[in-house]
Amino acid sequence: MMMRENEPKNYEAYLYKITVHKTGKMYIGWHKGKADGTYYHSSKCPIFRKDFANKDNSYEILDYGTCQEMATKENEMLLEVDAKNNDDYYNKSNGGGLYVKKTKYKSVIELFDAIVEKKFPVKFVKKTKIKDVKRFQVRVANTDPEHLKVLQDSMMDLKGDLSEWEPVHILKDYYGKGKDLMINGNHTTISANKVPHVDTMPVMYIPKEVWEKFDEIELIDLANLLNPQPKKAQKKSDKEDWIQNIVNKFNKKGIPADSNENKVLLIKNNFSTRQVKGIIDKAKDEIEDAKLIPPGFQLKLYTDKELKEITDAASDKDTVSYVSSSANFDIDQLFDKFDAIIDGKLSKRYVNVYIKHPSMKSQKEWKKKWSAKAEKRLSRASNYGGVTFYVNLIELDYLEKNTL
Repeated sequence: MMMRENEPKNYEAYLYKITVHKTGKMYIGWHKGKADGTYYHSSKCPIFRKDFANKDNSYEILDYGTCQEMATKENEMLLEVDAKNNDDYYNKSNGGGLYVKKTKYKSVIELFDAIVEKKFPVKFVKKTKIKDVKRFQVRVANTDPEHLKVLQDSMMDLKGDLSEWEPVHILKDYYGKGKDLMINGNHTTISANKVPHVDTMPVMYIPKEVWEKFDEIELIDLANLLNPQPKKAQKKSDKEDWIQNIVNKFNKKGIPADSNENKVLLIKNNFSTRQVKGIIDKAKDEIEDAKLIPPGFQLKLYTDKELKEITDAASDKDTVSYVSSSANFDIDQLFDKFDAIIDGKLSKRYVNVYIKHPSMKSQKEWKKKWSAKAEKRLSRASNYGGVTFYVNLIELDYLEKNTL
């Protein structure tokens, strides 16, 4: 048995390939358990079993990981060569089964490439006709005022001529005959309808027979891929959009955050290797964080306006209030305020620090580690620089009833 280099200490399963030297044919499979030489294969193909018994073969470990990862990778490798119909392989199927978790992401990428290469015709349509087409909203923040302004300025400079503009992408008859769905181009459409010079817009209609093979999760992947439009005023897919989609894929289809398909899609969207890792790590954190939330509740999120209202209400001529995140609590920020008071820049002796928890993990760590540490240090510094300060660390509510 040929072991792969850097065998991890802990793994659930492994992927292997057997090559019979006499025939040159291969068999690919995966096995739950350790690669300790006690397991060979589970093929029921009589021809392969006979050829393998001759012991003129090589056995190679291709990868290690979870059952889900190995089953999915086996399936992808066999599909790539259509092993069940390929005379170079002994496999009688292309894998699959309970452990395989993935979307048709390769087909999504093929459709994306076809769209980019303008394989579907682009038509110029009156902007008023496109204005009310229903949008396929996948973004965390639906519209960006700054991006709208950039697009509108560009359209004004072009005197409304969008002949070289990237088209709006619409799924034809998504809700039934004549009822379309815009999958990409929301900002372009809004901007065009605010610029009087624009009369028509470039539109690419994706035929129903093309898009109907994909489910909603896969269409979200397509929409995210379509957001970057090089060489035009653009708003790239936000990292948050991809994070939420990866979490959604895990929740609905059991696809791991660090699955190969997520990595491939992120790279296709022009994220760097470091950015891909950051997005996947953040998605993993959100998936794990959700497990800590009690049933019937959700994490309470605050807008900047709400936080300002809280601190404004708690501030007066003697008191200064501000918000700090438990994920990156900075006690030096508090002492900066002390210094400002001592230096005569502020006349307040009371300080309210509102602690906001961005995640359940942060809340747990605050309770376990940072809260007591901060209180202890503050108690020692209550008389700082010869001035007595009164500090309150106040935790904001971090859970609310889930109304969905």
